[in-house]
Amino acid sequence: QGRVGFATTAYVQPALSAPDDVRVLGTAELKTPIIGPLRQTTAVDFRVDSAPPRGVEKKDIRFGTSFGVEF
Repeated sequence: QGRVGFATTAYVQPALSAPDDVRVLGTAELKTPIIGPLRQTTAVDFRVDSAPPRGVEKKDIRFGTSFGVEF
């Protein structure tokens, strides 16, 4: 119960009509125990698109943190 946890998931989505048009989406989470069942989670979500639509950034990275109780 007092362990640090790490998880990550990523997807690679190539366009079949244009193999050099690739999108990568993913998330990574680090869960850290604080006291007893209280946990803190830090997450990073990312998106990279080699040929995004007009008005959309090529790279998008978001950081977040949350607290929770684990039973």
